[in-house]
Amino acid sequence: MRCKPAGPRNADKVEHLPPPSECENPKYIVTGTRDRFGFLKPGRLDTLQFPAEEWHKCCLINDGKKMQCEDVTAMPFSELINQHHGMCGSHACMGADERCLHVDHQEEELTNPKKGQCPGSCSGDCMRSSERLECVRLGMTVQEGGTEGHDAQYVRGAFNQPEKYEVFSLSMPLWLEQWRRRRMHWEQFL
Repeated sequence: MRCKPAGPRNADKVEHLPPPSECENPKYIVTGTRDRFGFLKPGRLDTLQFPAEEWHKCCLINDGKKMQCEDVTAMPFSELINQHHGMCGSHACMGADERCLHVDHQEEELTNPKKGQCPGSCSGDCMRSSERLECVRLGMTVQEGGTEGHDAQYVRGAFNQPEKYEVFSLSMPLWLEQWRRRRMHWEQFL
């Protein structure tokens, strides 16, 4: 039996990160098992899935001495295509190397709301939820032999300009995880 990964170690888990003015260059960390190309039914882009990816948005504070992270969720491609027409906020986010993340989800209970603050179907108080959608490009996934780790986490935009964030993958490819499990079961059998 093994434990589920708890996200980045040596980081404080928080509900919400500091505002962008205090966290200028966030780090996105993906953990869990990962298949680089995802899974989809032939000819159906809306079925593209990346199962078992767990995303975290992190910020270095105190001059880089401390890291805070919040758990974020990736929007399923079916929702991205069918409900948002491929747009993640104001950005197109449809590539296999892009993820649309739900960030800074907040819920607030409105008691004695003013007219128009709650839907007409609510008879009294209601809950207001808000969140931000961020499209994240994964960056370089394949590098020349001998250059692994050289600027791999720096993400380049559409016109080769550097983005204001970095992406780190701490996940294991699915086939490697399956092999590790089979080997463990075989060793237990012997």
